[in-house]
Amino acid sequence: MQNNDKIIVLLGSEKTVLNNDILELNCGDLYENLPEKVVLGIQYIYKHFKFNKLIKVDDDVVINFKKYYEIINHLPNEKLYYGRSNPPGSKVLPSNVWHINKCSKTHIYNDKPFPDEFFIYNRQKPIQWPSGGIYVLSNDVCEIVNKFSEEDMNVTKRHLYEDLNLRTLLHKYNIEPTLDKSQMNKNYSDYFLVVLPDEIVKNKSNLKNTSFDNEFYNKYSNIKSYHIGSLAPSYNINKEEYIEILSILNKFNV
Repeated sequence: MQNNDKIIVLLGSEKTVLNNDILELNCGDLYENLPEKVVLGIQYIYKHFKFNKLIKVDDDVVINFKKYYEIINHLPNEKLYYGRSNPPGSKVLPSNVWHINKCSKTHIYNDKPFPDEFFIYNRQKPIQWPSGGIYVLSNDVCEIVNKFSEEDMNVTKRHLYEDLNLRTLLHKYNIEPTLDKSQMNKNYSDYFLVVLPDEIVKNKSNLKNTSFDNEFYNKYSNIKSYHIGSLAPSYNINKEEYIEILSILNKFNV
């Protein structure tokens, strides 16, 4: 991290109050509350802190700070809405089932597709947006979020996908994203990691006794971030393996 950076952790609560680095917000803290929690968090931070850029990060993302700052320090401080392209392909319709079985069991859409009305172009055209794992907003874009209308906030409270909700609302205010599509680089160079390194997969069941040398870290040194939480089901990662993988990847920031 850089010297003047500050980490703020968002938490849904019964009232809005900042306790050290924990920002409690007057909203729920379930999966379906994430769009509102993120918007409320951006609004609070905009009103109470001075900054040029805000980085929104999920708690299951490891950032390679050295590489990431090399990128964002050269990005503009105005009209910036930057992140990894989701979906990576430009001809893919956005998913409307990602949330299924992630919401509370009583939620109306927990077991059914999310309605097309919540998508830009009513989900009839492909669209891309910065993935919710990690994206960057400039201060002036946060100001737009801070001025969201009552209608915008009502949509936000009903939405399920926080990243797509932000993309849809900012589109209304003529803010279009800068999309990084370099996760498709097969040489592990300068991109966002969306799969586990082969070396980790191969030794997944014995990570505590596996050493990863300089060759391993040099190979992946240009990767900007590692979104490993969403990979757990794909690789059948248990809690112990998850902790070990976090420890290995965090060494990029030592």
